[in-house]
Amino acid sequence: MPDPFPVAASQVELRTSVETCTGHRLMDYSGKCANLHGHNYRWTIVVRLYNHDPRYGIPVDFGDVRRALRAVTDVFDHSMVLRDDDPAIPHVGGKLVILNCNPSAENLAGLVAQAVKEMLSVNYPLVQAGGNVLCEVQETSNCSITGEPNEGVWITEVR
Repeated sequence: MPDPFPVAASQVELRTSVETCTGHRLMDYSGKCANLHGHNYRWTIVVRLYNHDPRYGIPVDFGDVRRALRAVTDVFDHSMVLRDDDPAIPHVGGKLVILNCNPSAENLAGLVAQAVKEMLSVNYPLVQAGGNVLCEVQETSNCSITGEPNEGVWITEVR
């Protein structure tokens, strides 16, 4: 009797996105990004896996990925994100997120990719075992960066 659920071992790439309005600046930088400013960020998580689920044909549920991405990026929505030694910190009113490094798109992509990968790994062992989780951060309609998980970037405080 043939297997009713044949294994399809093809590589798949799942993508889902959310948007936030976020302010930041880059310390010790000589360009215009040294000034306090903001972006309408588009955060896209990309999960690359081999599809080994013979029953459903999906390795990870879109809803779970989107919920993880939203849980991680909600802290940045309508927030100012600054490095932990930024002299503007005492003067920021409203929501403030403090990082251990400059809040560049590159660093934010690594932080978000790491956090989403950790969250998904709880219910999806394939993500932990060999899944490739990337985060694309789009700052403008013309500029984006895609980063891998980075354990060296973290949030030190949220006010």
